[in-house]
Amino acid sequence: MLFMQHQFSNDPVRIFVKTEAIIKFLKHIQINELHIMKYQFQRRDLIPTNETVNIAFTFSAKEVELSLNDTCLEILLPLEFQLREAQEGELVEDDLFKLEITYQITFSISENAIISVDSIPVEFKKSYIQKLVHPYFRQEITDSLHRAGLPPIIIPLYENI
Repeated sequence: MLFMQHQFSNDPVRIFVKTEAIIKFLKHIQINELHIMKYQFQRRDLIPTNETVNIAFTFSAKEVELSLNDTCLEILLPLEFQLREAQEGELVEDDLFKLEITYQITFSISENAIISVDSIPVEFKKSYIQKLVHPYFRQEITDSLHRAGLPPIIIPLYENI
């Protein structure tokens, strides 16, 4: 049986703060749909068994893609999760496990709202969307690790990443 000890990365804490711009923007949109456009995981063939393995994991998000028309805002958010072995405080180059998911989020726009791509607050694109999707991503990570035959790990809440 494989046992894993968690080692969280030392990334700075990302805290989402609602600014006036984001509050004003959120009043004009409503989430309609969230689904997965791409789902892919890779697992290393040779994973040590019958021993304890120190691990570290990282999250990363690529640039969001926006599509806007008169009635809806569509966002594609590619996210990645990597699980690596840590030996003597250094990460091993080879991933034990890697998960790539692209979410599609569709928001409806209220009738009286005038929204352009330039009027969408940066905080919405950089933080809000990731915070919105994070609980679903955490669940997909847990499910995917199980499907790959790996033991569960505790994935932190968004505020603790």
